[in-house]
Amino acid sequence: MKKMMLMAAAAMIAVSASAQNPAVAKQIKGMKNYQEALGLLNSNLQSLSNDEKAAAYNKLVDLALDKFNKESSIEQLNQAMQKNDPYDKEGMNEAAYNAVVSAMECYKYDQLPNAKGQIKPKFAKNVDRVLGARLALVNAGQDAATEEKGAAEVLKYWGTFVDSDINPLFANIDRTQQAGFMGQVARFAAIYAYQSKDMERASRYCKVAMQDPEERNDALSLSVLILQDGLKTREDSVNYVNKLLELHEQNPQNEVILENIYNTYSYLGEPDKAKDFLKGVLDKDPNNFVALADMGIACMRDDKVEDALNYLKRAVAVKDDNAVLHTYIGACCVAMAQVEANPDGAKKYYQEAVEHYDRAKALDPNKEVSNWGYSRFSAYSQLYGADDPRTKAAEAEQ
Repeated sequence: MKKMMLMAAAAMIAVSASAQNPAVAKQIKGMKNYQEALGLLNSNLQSLSNDEKAAAYNKLVDLALDKFNKESSIEQLNQAMQKNDPYDKEGMNEAAYNAVVSAMECYKYDQLPNAKGQIKPKFAKNVDRVLGARLALVNAGQDAATEEKGAAEVLKYWGTFVDSDINPLFANIDRTQQAGFMGQVARFAAIYAYQSKDMERASRYCKVAMQDPEERNDALSLSVLILQDGLKTREDSVNYVNKLLELHEQNPQNEVILENIYNTYSYLGEPDKAKDFLKGVLDKDPNNFVALADMGIACMRDDKVEDALNYLKRAVAVKDDNAVLHTYIGACCVAMAQVEANPDGAKKYYQEAVEHYDRAKALDPNKEVSNWGYSRFSAYSQLYGADDPRTKAAEAEQ
C-alpha cells in the first residue's frame, strides 16, 4: 500500500510538472495590461507547466515595472528639478507592489522542475530588477497610512516589504540601505496587523522589529498585547504570565512586561506571588520605578500605610511626573497624620501631604488622571484651618 501511494504521489508530481498550455502562455506573453494578464493567468494556472508559470509571472513583472518605472521617473524628476508635473502616484505604488509579488511568484516556479523534469532557472535577474520597487513599498505604506486608507492598504505595502525580506528571491541582497528603517517599518506593520486582529502577522512582524535595538522595547510591549489576545480561562492566564516571566528574564527593564506580570498575578487572585515577584525585581534593581510604584499600591491595599509611603516616595524620587502617585502619597501622609500622637509629627505629615497634592495639581490641573481635588482641600483644612485663605482657595479648586 505504501509503495502504491508513493507511486501515485510521484505520478501527480510528474503530471504537474509536465502539464502545458502553450496557447495561454503565448497569449499572456503578448498582453499589455497587467490586470488582464493576471486574470488570464489565475484562471489557467493549473493547466500551465512550472516553466510556463514562471514565464507568465515574469511577464507580469515586466508589465508592473513598465508602469512603476514610468511614474517613478516623473516623481524623481519632479524632486530633482523642483517641478510639479502630474503623475500617477497611486498607480506607481500599486505597480511596485505588483512587481514584487509577481517576482516572488516567478522565483517560486522558476525553482521547480520544468516540463522536462529539469530545474533550470531563467529569471534570476528579477531580484535586481525589482529592488527599487521593493524599497518603494516603504513610502507606499507611508502614503497609505498618512492618507488613512485603512489597515489593509497599509499592510499591503509595509507587510509585503517585511515579508519579502525572508523570501528566497531576496536572500542575498545588500541590506545596508534598509537597515536604518526595517525595524521601524516592521513595528508599524505589527501595529496595523494588531489593530486588524491579525495576531499571527502582528507577532511575526514584532519578531522582526525586535531585531532592531532601537525598536526592541516598543516591539516587546506590543508583543505583550498580542499575547493577551484571546485569554479566556484561568489556564490561559497562567500560560500568559509564564510567557511574560520568560520575556522578563530576557528583558528585565521593559516596564510593560513587568506591569502585566504584576497585574496578571493580581487578576489570578495571587497577591503574594505578585508582591514576591516585585520584591525579586527590586532586589536586582532597587530603583525600578514600576516595581516601586506597584509595591506601594499593593501595600496601600493591604493597609500597610507606612510601607506604602516608603515605596511610593522612592518611586517619585526616580520619576517625579506621575500625578496619581503624588495623590497616593498625599493620602498616605494624611493617614499617618491621623494616627500620629504627637501634634508636631501630625503637622509634618499634613505639610507633606499638601506638598504632594500640590504637585499632583501641577501635573494634572484638570484632574484627567487623578482626582486630587477634595483630598487636597481636606489636607489644607487640617493643616491651616477651615477659614484660612489658602484653604478657601483649595476648596474653590477641588
